[in-house]
Amino acid sequence: MSYDAWGQLRNPANQTVYAPDAAPELFLGRGYTGHEHLAMFGLVNMNARLYDPALGRFLSPDPYVQSPLFSQNFNRFSYGMNNPLCYIDRNGELFWLIPVVIGVAIGAYIGGSMANHSYNPFNWDWSSGKTWKNMGLGGLIGGASAVAAVLAGPAIGVAICSALGVSTTSGVVVGAISGLTGGVIGGFINGAGFTALGGGNFQESMMGGLKGAVIGGGTGALAGGVFGGISAFKAGNNVWTGKDIAYDRNAFSFKNTPVIKVPAPELKPIPVSVGTVDVPQPNNNLSIQGGSQVPTEQPPLIRVSTGDNISFTTPEFTEHGLEQAITRGISEEQITNAINHGTVIEAIGRYGPQLRYTLDNITVIIPTTGRNAGKIITIMIH
Repeated sequence: MSYDAWGQLRNPANQTVYAPDAAPELFLGRGYTGHEHLAMFGLVNMNARLYDPALGRFLSPDPYVQSPLFSQNFNRFSYGMNNPLCYIDRNGELFWLIPVVIGVAIGAYIGGSMANHSYNPFNWDWSSGKTWKNMGLGGLIGGASAVAAVLAGPAIGVAICSALGVSTTSGVVVGAISGLTGGVIGGFINGAGFTALGGGNFQESMMGGLKGAVIGGGTGALAGGVFGGISAFKAGNNVWTGKDIAYDRNAFSFKNTPVIKVPAPELKPIPVSVGTVDVPQPNNNLSIQGGSQVPTEQPPLIRVSTGDNISFTTPEFTEHGLEQAITRGISEEQITNAINHGTVIEAIGRYGPQLRYTLDNITVIIPTTGRNAGKIITIMIH
């Protein structure tokens, strides 16, 4: 089954909330957080109170304000401190009650051990009033330190994190600060209280309180930081601050700010004037037949104009070939006839394989490979 954050049953395929009369039947009638669903009324029976998932509110207020230092506890119609994505309230009990009970039990045990100078309860003098007295005072000290650690510590930590501008719900920072403040307060109460219970004077009690504050603050900061970091990671947030992960960062980035990528400058073509010579790209106009290379297609003809007013149509030239044609006064007709009707031989020249077209006293040389393939590189006069 799939539910939205506030408990409405939805279609797992498209995440749309079911209509009241279209919701599937639940196994044993149990659904959101394991509580009983009253499908006919669209409510969830959370035993102590009825909850409306469409409103995200209870129909009656919580009779207890669990933490006066946390503002969400004054919204007594809300569920899970108005943050059901992080918290589940399975039984409706005071969330700080369990730590307090544990603190009272541990404090009573320490008090009884101090009275009897033994950690084994079976060796205690249960008929002695001192045993019960120390157990009672130890339980009071342990319960008070637990209340301070659970309630005052997180409240102060949230206030500090709010001032620093970091998340107040999860993350290493808020966890460590809350654990530090709670551990300092609880540790001081424990250290001072049990030192006084053991017969210490005021100065010794204060020193014991300071020692307890240091130990409690250190262990609280470590435990709180680890718990806060794990909570933030599981929620898909930045581990350190508990905030949403910024663009192009990851969960463990210390600097959780978006990475601004500067786009590469736009490349624009630069116009270049090439004068009056228009040179086409070469084509593959040669093939091998019977062991010799012969032209299968006439090279493209172009009009070449020079400053000497010499104008004729020829195949594509290299710079050297064009210069020879002009300086030697070879006409268009002579070059064309040599290529179309002359004798073709294959030879190896200075720059590799080439074809030589010879007619009368003119030889036109065209390479077959390399960057000048298909171009007239040399014109010879016999």
